[in-house]
Amino acid sequence: MALGLETELKEPLVLKGFFPNDAKELLESRLNGNLLTANVYFYPECNNHCIMCCDGDSRIKEVTHKKKPIKPMSLEDYTRLIKEFASMGVKTLFVPGAGEPFYVDEKDEKTYYIDETSGKKISKFLKFIEIANGEGLHVIVISSLNPEPSDELVAELKGLNVSIIGKLESMIPERFNAIVNPTKPYNFSRIKGYGHVTRGLKKLMEAGFNEPDKNGQVRLGSGTVIHNFNKDEAENIFRFYRDFDIWPYMQIIAPRERAAKRCDLWGGIDKFEIFSKLLDIDQKEYGYTWDLHHRRVAFDFVYPTIIVYYSGDVLFNAFFRYYLGSVYDDNDHYMDGEITRIADSNPAKWLRRIHFSIGGEKECSPYDHSKCGKILLNQFFDPGEITKRIPEEFFKDNPNNYCPFFSSCTQDKYTGVK
Repeated sequence: MALGLETELKEPLVLKGFFPNDAKELLESRLNGNLLTANVYFYPECNNHCIMCCDGDSRIKEVTHKKKPIKPMSLEDYTRLIKEFASMGVKTLFVPGAGEPFYVDEKDEKTYYIDETSGKKISKFLKFIEIANGEGLHVIVISSLNPEPSDELVAELKGLNVSIIGKLESMIPERFNAIVNPTKPYNFSRIKGYGHVTRGLKKLMEAGFNEPDKNGQVRLGSGTVIHNFNKDEAENIFRFYRDFDIWPYMQIIAPRERAAKRCDLWGGIDKFEIFSKLLDIDQKEYGYTWDLHHRRVAFDFVYPTIIVYYSGDVLFNAFFRYYLGSVYDDNDHYMDGEITRIADSNPAKWLRRIHFSIGGEKECSPYDHSKCGKILLNQFFDPGEITKRIPEEFFKDNPNNYCPFFSSCTQDKYTGVK
């Protein structure tokens, strides 16, 4: 329904833990390098083989950055990690969608622990959430919700301080399964007037995860990667999210990793046109407005965060993926205080300091805007521009020669690092 001109625009609902309600806090943390969030990978195996995945192929490996066999982090390691993040002021632990953390495979000890009292095999990830909550941290997890969560699991999650981002690549079941390529086909529920959603997503809706709290926050989001095979559904899916108070985690396909081989998915797609239509729907149909510029600048590009993989490897920022070290020493012992040391290292400080500006600023150099504090960033820019603003000295002076970018197409030209 179109809104009248007299309608006062308001901020949309926010996924609990994902953004502070105030975009100013995001920007300040971005400028000061404070860690509000940390990314923690939990389980490497994925029960989907999505055709547009921009991450899956690179993480399926058997060795760490030091070429050592991967020793998955234990529950005790995760406990120490959580406590250290809490001491650093981190507010949210974000568990990305690489693997299915809720999955319990009785043949795979990485997915469960044995309860000493009952002797039952318990989901290790549920314990992870409980430990994080005990330290005052909120947990956000991306889950494929397949197999669909049991009623018992949903009830347990309802009582925890956790937000869940599900998956909705299409509201047409046949198309959804063709895009996702799951090891086990999804079950679907029909939503009148829209199409079908996964049964797992519907279960969380029925449990009230999408009911806004007094702060306008919900605990249910859903992810959709838009590409040429489903872009005709983008507006319908977006309206479904808005009508049912589900936080929309909508992205445009990135031609990296597995997706890079599928130019039929991303060739000719117009990101600006798609996002402009969605923003237009938000404003004209739902009366929403949001500080797109500050939020995108603060979170998407050089938002300060630390990533810990299930191997113990520590990287900076999902966009950079710069290898900073490991929580394990050479004897595979977890080193207390290692995350703090890594976060305060010179490479990490430099990465947290940099600001990007398309076209540059008169007041500052193109590499450092800490003096003027200004950010001029095109809302939809070419990520290749970033490599032009990384001084060669950063790589020459850094002992870690691991490439901090997804693609080497431009950095070799500017830095000589492959």
